[in-house]
Amino acid sequence: MKDGYHSPYWVELYDIGQEYFDFLNEDANVFLEAYKDMRAKRTLNGPEDEFIFLDIACGSGRVFIQLADNLVQSGEPSDQTKFLGLDYSAHMVRRANERLPKALSHGVKYIQGSATDLAAVKELQGPPSVDLMTFAAGSISVLSEPGQAEQFLAQATRVLRPKTGRVFISVRYVFDDSRKAERKRLEERMDDGNYSQDIPSALFPGIVYRQGRITQRREGNLAFWGPTRAGDKERWKWS
Repeated sequence: MKDGYHSPYWVELYDIGQEYFDFLNEDANVFLEAYKDMRAKRTLNGPEDEFIFLDIACGSGRVFIQLADNLVQSGEPSDQTKFLGLDYSAHMVRRANERLPKALSHGVKYIQGSATDLAAVKELQGPPSVDLMTFAAGSISVLSEPGQAEQFLAQATRVLRPKTGRVFISVRYVFDDSRKAERKRLEERMDDGNYSQDIPSALFPGIVYRQGRITQRREGNLAFWGPTRAGDKERWKWS
């Protein structure tokens, strides 16, 4: 598996994208309701027992940050819950640990690991005990090599609590010529986020991010996204 966020600059761009494209956050309420429902149904066997929530491809911690805000607003408890975030990128894990939500700080831990090898993650070894697993924002699409998605699903069954454990996977429409109406809606939403101004980095003095227009093309079953201008190698650039 390749690390798509191989520098701290890309991690900050990820956070900027979450702010600019609000539709990337539409699964927040789904995960909130899933947590509330499953947490209420799970009987804890004593003070040492915990409800375990695992967020796959956690990025910089968006799912747990939003969950913390929603739990505070709704007054729902988060005690006796262990929140584990897993990401392949060391830079993402480092950034997530810098942004621990205060409302959940007693029970959140971000760790580096692979979605296709959950059995190797120390925190997941032992009897299968994950109550709720999320794979947010269509990120399962990063498992693009043949057999990787199936490998993840097989690994998930090894760590989910038998009979009651559940995994919630966001499947996001990206590109399909046969679904013209959905493609048009997506293009309109992406156009809304195509800002032309430079964006100064909040983390790295002197760094400015600049976004170009986005085009998309399809070759067989593969979809490609990229900038319009010739010579651009990345959708986002920094200068």
